[in-house]
Amino acid sequence: MGNFAWVNKATSNHLKICFWATTFQADIQAIACHLAREDDMEVLVALKDPEQYRTQPIENFLPFKGEIVQRDTLRAWWRLVRFNPDILVVDNHLPRYRPKRMYVLWHGYGWRMDHPERMRRNMSKLVGEVTEANERFRWQVVGPFDRDYTTGHRAIHKDNIVNLGSPYSDLLRPESPLAKQIQPELVTDAYPGIDMVKRPNVLIAMTWHHGGLMGHWGDEWELLDKLLNHIEKLGANAILRMHDRKRYDPDYLAAITRFCEKRTGVLLKFKSDSPDSLVDILISDMMITNYSSFANLFYYTGRPTVHIMPPEAGEGLVMRQWSKKEISVEPVDNQEVFWKHPPEDVGGLRALSFDELLQSVKKAIKEPYCCVDIANNFIERHIEKVDGKSCERTAQMFRQWVQK
Repeated sequence: MGNFAWVNKATSNHLKICFWATTFQADIQAIACHLAREDDMEVLVALKDPEQYRTQPIENFLPFKGEIVQRDTLRAWWRLVRFNPDILVVDNHLPRYRPKRMYVLWHGYGWRMDHPERMRRNMSKLVGEVTEANERFRWQVVGPFDRDYTTGHRAIHKDNIVNLGSPYSDLLRPESPLAKQIQPELVTDAYPGIDMVKRPNVLIAMTWHHGGLMGHWGDEWELLDKLLNHIEKLGANAILRMHDRKRYDPDYLAAITRFCEKRTGVLLKFKSDSPDSLVDILISDMMITNYSSFANLFYYTGRPTVHIMPPEAGEGLVMRQWSKKEISVEPVDNQEVFWKHPPEDVGGLRALSFDELLQSVKKAIKEPYCCVDIANNFIERHIEKVDGKSCERTAQMFRQWVQK
């Protein structure tokens, strides 16, 4: 299955760009929305659930102007073949299709090591060897460390890498028109049960890879209850943003749903039900995370982030993975094969104990500018040119690439 014919130059004045990704979020969402507004671009996006995305509050502020099809269907594959894109943009989700050119925007920066060996092999089958200089293939990185990591650990040839920064940062910077436009009073209907206008919002962004959020400090439910009580006493709301429902055990899903429903000022959200997170980030006054790559994105806002330190390798640290519709849990006994960045290297506050977590949350709510310098320091070291022009640079790179 595949389209084996390809040409080296665009056949019309319009560039055809197709995005075929796991989720329509972050850098892919930002650049797709930007390109769809360009006069010389035609943009097709394959999503898991297009109708669900169209109901998200972001559509009122950043409507996607291109075409959307339902991914993982035969109809979507045939639409891809007929569309015949000049560039196919992916994260780690590849269609069975041989494009003219393939462009990778990895899903998240993060701290954990990724293992792209299988993806690398599959990409090479579709566009030719990616560990060698290849004019049909490009991988966008967000900064100097990401570039070195991609040439080293991911084994992508240096000539195939473009360092253009993070398109998502264009939307999240405090100076961005979108960040100024989206205010809590304009999205209250999308956040039932919490007072968005009079109370600050605490976004709890949990990676699912480590299992629980605070279980290494004691009983998970008891500590979560104390944390939410603490947030409520500080006069704030809590938005718990979880991953897709399928990544959690049914008993856990039932338990956390009951747990949150009986509380006031708490909203539980799953990615599978609420696929867009951009509005969540922009209306939140601070973030608590157990090292989700969401944190890297939140740094662009300049608002406080509190990082819950996971246990040490060999002392309870686990890695949960999703493969073949199953969840595997593997203990981690080697720090060096788990962390690509040391967990001490963050753009916010770190909590090494539950008491430190409570103190940090209080500080973040009472001192909303306490992490500006720390976040900016992380960004300056890791991210290329957070200047609001990353989408423009990517669009111009696409034009130049196709005309070679």
